[in-house]
Amino acid sequence: MLDVLDRFINNRLLKIKLKGASITVYPYMPDRDKGHTSYPCLAFRRFDEKPDTEKARSCAYVWDGETMKPYPRPIKLQYEVQVQTTDKTQSDLMFEMLLHAFPEGFQPEIDALTYKQYPLFIWADTGSFDDLSIPLFVRGITFSVSDVWVDSLDSVGIKVPTIQEIDSKFEMEIRI
Repeated sequence: MLDVLDRFINNRLLKIKLKGASITVYPYMPDRDKGHTSYPCLAFRRFDEKPDTEKARSCAYVWDGETMKPYPRPIKLQYEVQVQTTDKTQSDLMFEMLLHAFPEGFQPEIDALTYKQYPLFIWADTGSFDDLSIPLFVRGITFSVSDVWVDSLDSVGIKVPTIQEIDSKFEMEIRI
């Protein structure tokens, strides 16, 4: 499901055009020092996945044909999306287009592998990271994405700590 959501965000960003021309979209944060980045560009990354404990139904099961399996698990995600340009006017314009592409409370229908999902995009934070010495104008927004359901937390690489791990971490924090 996470790959499906990443592709959805990538395809949505590809629809943003500047003066009718397509803009390069990077599924990572490009580094200008390496010299391979073309500007203007859009970049995004997923940087946090965690269980949504408020919506979890850990004791529930569903029937799949003749077998019983655990109820899907809800997760919350964080995405950072950036506009990177060498022109301040382009930066402002592209950031406005980004906000139109992902409006506050945006809840698209995404056709996941087995069923449709309706993840909710909420603006969590915005920021400017301009470097006038280069010049590079970077504006970013962080989205909190909820109402994403997966078959299991292990299937998307989310590790839930055991009681012993939580307890030992707590003991270490107290000693320090």
